Amino acid sequence: MQIKTTYPTIGKNCFSAIGFIRNLDKANDQNSTALEYFGNKISRKDYWATIDKYRATFLSLGIGKGDVVTVCMLNSPEYEFVFSALLENGSVASTVSKSFINADFKRQTIERNAKVLIISIEFVEELIKHGAFAQLGNNCGDIKLERIIFTTCTDYMPYEQKSKMTIADYKALISAISLPKNIEVTYPGELYKMAQSKPKINLPSCNLLDEIATYSNTGGTTGAPKCAMHTHKAIVSILLSHDRNTYKEFNMKEHSRSLLVIPISHITSQFYALLIRRAYGANIIYNPFSFDPAVLREILIKEKIDDVTLPFGLYYAITRKPFGKDELQILTPLCGGEPTPYMPTKSVNECFHKAGSASLIIGTGSTEFGSGVMATYGIEDRINESGCFFPYASGFLLDSKTGKEITEVGKRGILYANAPWQMEGYLNDKKATDEFFNITKNGVKYGTNNDIVEIVGEHNGKPIYSMLGRATDFVLTENKQTYYQGINMSEGRVVDTDFTAGDFLFDMRDALLNIDGVMEVQPVILPKADGTKDGYPVADITIRKDCKPIDILRNIYNSNASFAPSGIVFLTRFERSLASDKREVMSLRDIRSGYYIIENDICYRLSFPKGANPQKEVVPNMELVKCIEPPAPKLVYSSIRM
Repeated sequence: MQIKTTYPTIGKNCFSAIGFIRNLDKANDQNSTALEYFGNKISRKDYWATIDKYRATFLSLGIGKGDVVTVCMLNSPEYEFVFSALLENGSVASTVSKSFINADFKRQTIERNAKVLIISIEFVEELIKHGAFAQLGNNCGDIKLERIIFTTCTDYMPYEQKSKMTIADYKALISAISLPKNIEVTYPGELYKMAQSKPKINLPSCNLLDEIATYSNTGGTTGAPKCAMHTHKAIVSILLSHDRNTYKEFNMKEHSRSLLVIPISHITSQFYALLIRRAYGANIIYNPFSFDPAVLREILIKEKIDDVTLPFGLYYAITRKPFGKDELQILTPLCGGEPTPYMPTKSVNECFHKAGSASLIIGTGSTEFGSGVMATYGIEDRINESGCFFPYASGFLLDSKTGKEITEVGKRGILYANAPWQMEGYLNDKKATDEFFNITKNGVKYGTNNDIVEIVGEHNGKPIYSMLGRATDFVLTENKQTYYQGINMSEGRVVDTDFTAGDFLFDMRDALLNIDGVMEVQPVILPKADGTKDGYPVADITIRKDCKPIDILRNIYNSNASFAPSGIVFLTRFERSLASDKREVMSLRDIRSGYYIIENDICYRLSFPKGANPQKEVVPNMELVKCIEPPAPKLVYSSIRM
């Protein structure tokens, strides 16, 4: 296969990613709406003026070029203002999402040499409970974090919905954190007020294209997340790749009502659900509650949303209850960040078609590749294809046994890709960077996340690819041994692999998803005690709250015996799909209990002790089968009325 790599041309007047978007936006009506938030509308003119106010505010606080700022905020206009102002000032946004901030709190502050932490007050109660803030005190005397800025998602809401908390109330709450004394604190609402006061300060203008704009945590599916660095030039490159003259199949329309669901801190929305849409004239609709399937359904219908990016599992959850005829006739649903199972995707599309919507547009990539290298724009009858490469991106499939490229339809291999928006590398980790970019072809570096991909057809002379899953999603490493059916790893690469050996995991996922009441499935291999490269396939499944686990368990083991896992653990919150991340699942394996199985109509509770065979305990009362309820984020210190 002839590999050609081309790069977009960046204009001479572009000095930063946000500056590039500013220049594009000048062609739009500045009095038109840029974003909406619970009925509050902000015009394009006011949008850019507000970003300048935040820029000046940060500079007045001593936050400028090269300063690393960790950002973890709920979806609200202030999140976008903060993010854009930091980038345009040359600061580095070290982003982390709520779903795994407990695990990454120290990594994203102390270990990134962050100068400032900006965090929503709505997260504080849970972070205190998990001891996240206490980690900051571990480095007293040597701590580099200088300031914590607390925000609240109620700022920019209509007056009657703003928080009724006073600064004194917030101080009392934050005093429970026991922060080190050398950390300056900005209380909720204060950043908002400072930005409204129009601080007078000259805004710098310098070329930032080759500077790092963001440090973003990768998915970390093997339990060892890394930090991918992206430059301003990388962000601008992916925006240019979606230019209407370059990518005619990308149909983003000016004034499209685009619902922001994946938080900005997840790199997918930095590049897709936010920045691309901001660059090409969309009106961004914010709602921090839209992760809730019931709330999401209502928003899509009542707010007349025509563009939305969701994790596939969330689409599956909302379509389990059919929409009415023509309720979604203007919606263009986009799914990013994960492979979609064939039969569940088919049922989701059937539900959308009956409601008047188009089929899912599916996108695929990874944090390392700016979250996207391919999508199904323009491909008809799409079910679970991941699509064709974007303009300027290129790649190929590698046969892990022979080391040769795969070009035949129906063949599977490991995906290697290259794009001008790919990461510079992992922060302070040359070994991991070299393992990722482990093939050079014609002077071009190609990287891999070990995604198992199949060629399924052709569109406009280009191969259509379907991502089946990431090999490392099903790898567990304990005592330096890797357990998986047929997977071997060497220096970051999958080698000598029979991919058909893992088919049962994908088949099991599809079969379980088609059981009524099941919203999400994550298969995991728990290693056997004999030390072989083998294990017990178990599944973490998310079920509707109105379902009884025992009824679903009976259905699984009575009707789907050929796909029945060695054990089921039940969840009732949509925890993992909040961030399209599987790290929560991998941490659940360490619990190794709470799994259930039915054999000969007898219900057993299973545990998988490390280094020992599974242990069974008869459950005398089947109604005792319980769910694990992950802690839900709470908006406890606000007066939001839903």
